[in-house]
Amino acid sequence: ERVRLHDFWREEINFKTNEELLDIQKRYVKKKKDLEDIYNEGRRLVLLMSDVIGMTTSGAAKHHDLITSDKPKIIICEEAGEVLEAHILASLTKSAQQLILIGDHNQLRPKIRNDYKFDISLFERLVHGEQSMHLERTQLLTQRLRQTLYPKLEDHPNTEKYPKVKGMQHNVYFMHHANPEDSTRNAFALQSRSNKFEVEMVVEMVKYFVRNGYTKPEQIAVLTPYLGQMLKIKKALSKSFAVVIDERDSEQLTDLEEKLNDGDTDEVDLSLNTISIASKKQLNQQVILRTVDNFQGEEADIVIISLVRNITEHSRNTIESGMWRDVINILRSRNQVGPGFPIVCDQHPETKNIITYPRNFEEVSPNGGCLLSCGKALNCGHSCKRMCGEDCGECIFPIGDLLLPCGHILKDAKCFQKSTRDKINCRIMHIVSIQLLLSCQEISIWANDGIRELDDNDRIPRTHHKKCKQICEKNLFCGHSCEESCHLNKVCPGCKKKCNVNCKHSVCNKACSHPCSVCAEKCDWYCEHKGACGVSCGVPCNRLPCNERCSKLLSCGHQCMGICGEECPPPKYCTICASDDIKNSKVDWTTERMIVLKCGHVFTAETLDNMMGMGSVYHMDDAMENWIDIKSITDQPGELKRCPICRAPIKNIQRYGRIIKKCVLDVQNKKFLQEYNRRLKDIQVELGNIIKNLEKDRERVLEKLRKSKLLDAKRGKNNKIYKRDKRINRAVPDIVPPKKYEMLTKYYSIPTYHEELWQKHVSLLLLKYRQVALIISNSTNPPYKLAYEAAVTSLFAAKSKEKVNIDNLLNDLSSLQISDDSPAVQQSKFQETLKEVGISISKVD
Repeated sequence: ERVRLHDFWREEINFKTNEELLDIQKRYVKKKKDLEDIYNEGRRLVLLMSDVIGMTTSGAAKHHDLITSDKPKIIICEEAGEVLEAHILASLTKSAQQLILIGDHNQLRPKIRNDYKFDISLFERLVHGEQSMHLERTQLLTQRLRQTLYPKLEDHPNTEKYPKVKGMQHNVYFMHHANPEDSTRNAFALQSRSNKFEVEMVVEMVKYFVRNGYTKPEQIAVLTPYLGQMLKIKKALSKSFAVVIDERDSEQLTDLEEKLNDGDTDEVDLSLNTISIASKKQLNQQVILRTVDNFQGEEADIVIISLVRNITEHSRNTIESGMWRDVINILRSRNQVGPGFPIVCDQHPETKNIITYPRNFEEVSPNGGCLLSCGKALNCGHSCKRMCGEDCGECIFPIGDLLLPCGHILKDAKCFQKSTRDKINCRIMHIVSIQLLLSCQEISIWANDGIRELDDNDRIPRTHHKKCKQICEKNLFCGHSCEESCHLNKVCPGCKKKCNVNCKHSVCNKACSHPCSVCAEKCDWYCEHKGACGVSCGVPCNRLPCNERCSKLLSCGHQCMGICGEECPPPKYCTICASDDIKNSKVDWTTERMIVLKCGHVFTAETLDNMMGMGSVYHMDDAMENWIDIKSITDQPGELKRCPICRAPIKNIQRYGRIIKKCVLDVQNKKFLQEYNRRLKDIQVELGNIIKNLEKDRERVLEKLRKSKLLDAKRGKNNKIYKRDKRINRAVPDIVPPKKYEMLTKYYSIPTYHEELWQKHVSLLLLKYRQVALIISNSTNPPYKLAYEAAVTSLFAAKSKEKVNIDNLLNDLSSLQISDDSPAVQQSKFQETLKEVGISISKVD
């Protein structure tokens, strides 16, 4: 009885409690719905202002009321072939007027465990249903073997705009090899099949594509149908890249690892500490790794597939029949199947190779390019000399000696060091009084009692150095180097060596500091293609360079490797006979045109053309192959070009005659000016002493003049003589003839006694005046002007077929009476002459 009573009371209490809980639950659901309606109202306002709403099928079912309130008329489903039919139906609304399904019914079906064909999507049902589907013939498909599945589809024109795969001869290629797959003896062999050869090939291919610029995340994807192969590829790639694995593959790999750990693991290397979605390496080195099934709906610029298996008799019969036979025939017709991957260098398209083994990548394309020099144009104007595929970086073109801020010379400097010379540490060793060898940086500390004093730029001040005994070795404008001791911030003294100017006609025997005569013989530069040079040997050439290869034979019997019109080099520079020490292994002498400098170093014509600045004196055609016209030479003085290796001046190369001879004339002109400037400075010093002595003797001379009697003289005759004298001296009208300051009696009727007194007093001054007058007179005809005048005269006479006098050339040109040609024709010929010679009217004048 008591138990029944207890149960009754408990039921009464539970009933009341349940009623209260049920009421609370109803109120909670209502409040929650009210709150959700409030949130949905805000979402609805956002959706109403949107033209497109995107979500998953699960999200569409979850927010069905919200979507319904927006009343969408068009519903689009992507990858509809993989979406369950129930998910599509749950996403539909009453307002929907059009359902667009996008997918491929021939791809994998949705994954679901059932026996009622629920894995058939609505998309596939519509395709195979009656009167339900129309397939478009034109799709955005390219380079796919789609004919076997979609025989009526055609490529859209946009597919032709896709970029080619860098470094490959084909965008799609299958490699056939005979390397067997790894043997497997465990119970999970079907899942864990692997092929070591393909693992190594995949890794090297990924490296190759990364070197060719595919460095962005998700640009490269590696696929394989077997988890065992995926494990090995993951381990190999993880050494160099961040491997990204899908969650589904990660779970399957974990399951396989657990199973294999319970059994025989000899056949599969499971040295994977973790299988994560992405590793900690940089994003620009990420590689996607997937099984084939789990790559559905994804894409990448480069897709590498490792199929692992070898051809057996059974698989051979399968391949040789049905769809695979058609696929292989298509590949063979396009040359897209073979024993190795055909690669190509993008920088040098003529360089192609076939990769049959993983090691071949390192042998023929260690940097993603080829084994040739890069050749890309750098900002400084030089071409990159590094191996193709390497980062061009800083220009390493040799520029010879470089002056450092401390005043010393850096030997064999590179181009990039010009802009960073302030950061270069001087390595010159100094000999100080205690016979210690100290570097340029250490000597200042030693001279300052061990205290490292720095200037405002955090550099050791030069003023703390002992006297440097290092030879200067700066390059002088004449082509020699300074042999004096270090003289920081001081101009190098004049060159004391013998002049190095020479040609086939003569050799200068003067000291280098003195200007030498310019050769007036006819230039002997000639070739059968461009003809002969029309000016004298000492002035810039006026013909175009020839780019043809020399057709002459050397004494060894082989063809010359030089350029047409140049002097053939000795047989030791033969393309066949030359030793490896002379040849550059990176340059093909059988195809390149080579030039041998007088110092013995060999360069390609292209390299020297760029270094010499041929583009500044000649016009190149649009194809950048031949020189077609002459440019006027700049009035700015040029510097002698030097061999990039030994720094010897480049001279007597006829191809560069227009440049080299211009520089030689500039050097002679500078020597001329320096010579007379030196003389004037010497005279200036002597004049200072003479004037001091004159000031001392002034009063004594004046006293003698007061005691003498002045004589009368007539001046008419003197004026006549003076006029005649000016006429005689019209070549230098600014210089009064020296005799007018000496013969005072004759010109100014001054008494003879006064004249003698005057001459005795200013004799030294008059001597210096005569020297100055002679210098000024001689300076009106420097070598530069004489050479150009001769060239203009001869070339213009040849064009006009008349003998022309340079003294009357400009005057005759104004009246245009030089030849029988019309004034306009003569004017045109003269302007053409000046252009070819490379001089302006002001210089001729």
